Amino acid sequence: LAVAGRAAGRATAICPLLNGAYRLVPRAWLQRWRRSLAVSGSERPGPPNTSDCLCDAHGLPVVPRHVQAFLRGSAADLLPKHGDKSSRDCEVVTGDEWRAINALFPVEYAVAFDVVVGEVVWATPPCPDCDDGHRGDGVDVTFRTRDYKRTGRCRPERDARVSF
Repeated sequence: LAVAGRAAGRATAICPLLNGAYRLVPRAWLQRWRRSLAVSGSERPGPPNTSDCLCDAHGLPVVPRHVQAFLRGSAADLLPKHGDKSSRDCEVVTGDEWRAINALFPVEYAVAFDVVVGEVVWATPPCPDCDDGHRGDGVDVTFRTRDYKRTGRCRPERDARVSF
């Protein structure tokens, strides 16, 4: 991972990565992949499940807190501390690394971003309402039956919302 230099003991206000294209990959998958490469004859994992990087409520990318802190320059390390680990932890891979992974395991979707002069530019803006894959306070979720004609049910009112 290409990281720009930092002043010792001081976090910068800009992204510490060098200019380029990057993707977020679930850390659990990368660990299984690396383990399979290190142990001769071990079974390789299937394709990475990048849907874990999307919020359940809106289907938009969710950037884990540890990645946000690293990209803002407020954390010196990308990976979370032991007590802060979650099933949604991700690692950042370069565009070249992603192309190599995608050549072996074609993946339809990945959370992508570019770094341009210290600024992060998301391919799809992250969900503003969800945090680490959980619904934020006051998020409205509308429940609708998908096949109205087959079930014989009428469409719900547009105002039929449930707030969590």
